[in-house]
Amino acid sequence: MSEVLSWARRWARRPTATEHELLELARSATLDDVRAAYHKLARFAHPDLHRTAMTPAQLEDVTAAFARVSNAYAVLSGKLRREAKRAPANPGEPAPSGGHAPARPSTATMAPKQPPARPSSTAPGPTSSSTGAASASAGPSAAGAAGALAGPVRAASTTSSPSRTGATAPLPIGPANAMSPRALGHYRRAELAMLRGNSTEALLHLRMAIASDPQSSFLRAALAELEAR
Repeated sequence: MSEVLSWARRWARRPTATEHELLELARSATLDDVRAAYHKLARFAHPDLHRTAMTPAQLEDVTAAFARVSNAYAVLSGKLRREAKRAPANPGEPAPSGGHAPARPSTATMAPKQPPARPSSTAPGPTSSSTGAASASAGPSAAGAAGALAGPVRAASTTSSPSRTGATAPLPIGPANAMSPRALGHYRRAELAMLRGNSTEALLHLRMAIASDPQSSFLRAALAELEAR
């Protein structure tokens, strides 16, 4: 217990430590290195391992230090994943610069041109009533398609934005598919912590949820909301 307390208090004296320093990694660390370092520290300093053996003040120190470690893991792993996505498939090929992609050669000019069909002198032209009926029948289906597309977008935007409530209100409950199952477990613990009025523990569990699912924009929005309180 004394070892983990010394570790926690050492980082408390270094509030400006970088993510690499918190995880005790070199600047050249890979995603696998980051993951291994985080798991090693979790086996040593996770607050749940010391909950029954420490006083509330001691547990607070360990919780604060481990929250910084979890946040460092989320930041570094997210950054390395984004860099991996931007890396070219072939090492000799330059990475995309964010400009316009080169236009693909059009195949329209390669297709043989069909001679225009001659208008039939006996075919009746479209009347105004038939044209209006056709546009009226097309209107509802187009509107329905637009509504079907807009509906999920509106639903996602409303459920992914955390509500602004009092300090002791639970965190917003999002759909279960907004994060991985493991991250959802940490998120639920953060809700319980907020119900008890323990924002420090809620922050810890939210950061651990992000560490489990760094790609979840729902979790990052919830963390930003809680940190702003």
